[in-house]
Amino acid sequence: MIEQEELDSVWILKASGKISSSDFDQVVPRMTATLRSSEPLRLVVDYGAATGLTFSGWLREAYELIRLFPLRKAHGRAAVLTAENFTDGFMRVEDWFQPNLETKFFPSKEREAAVTWAQAAVKPEAD
Repeated sequence: MIEQEELDSVWILKASGKISSSDFDQVVPRMTATLRSSEPLRLVVDYGAATGLTFSGWLREAYELIRLFPLRKAHGRAAVLTAENFTDGFMRVEDWFQPNLETKFFPSKEREAAVTWAQAAVKPEAD
């Protein structure tokens, strides 16, 4: 399951249990809209209570990365809270797909620091 909340202009996603393909249904439309806009993404993903992804979850994550690849000029910050490093390898792949999105990992107990860091994402100056 993925719960969403907004805190000081930061979009927070809290994952729990096994994440499946259907869990992305509520997140992908906003992610797409944000990446298409000129506003920076300010995101915190809390994987602290997640136990991993189902096979369909992995496939959906890969599909969405490929689908959003044309939006790779999007910018912003994504803070990842995790007690485990099960997301580490996959997030490194996401860094390649979205090179203008800074990603930083935080221990689960450092949520406030992660929100503060994500909140500091700024809109780049026009060329």
